[in-house]
Amino acid sequence: MILDIEPVEQARPRATRYGRSIRVYDPPKVSKYKKQLSQLARSQYKADPLDGMLAVEITFYRQVQKSLSKIERSRRLSGKHRPTVKITSKVR
Repeated sequence: MILDIEPVEQARPRATRYGRSIRVYDPPKVSKYKKQLSQLARSQYKADPLDGMLAVEITFYRQVQKSLSKIERSRRLSGKHRPTVKITSKVR
């Protein structure tokens, strides 16, 4: 399944006073992303529900940063400079 949506980093939860207690909530950008992702996943699996065990492989693709020099940006776009972070993760 491919979900065509730009990943958003999980920001720190925000808190507000609600009487004598505190209400914790996600920032609007994160909340909107979670809702869109949920809707996309539901629409993909609505016709064909899953049964049994599930194996998941997640790969994220993100855009090249805009705050780079022209030389570094061209290196990354051509594939000469690869990211130093782990790209894929397997969950079992």
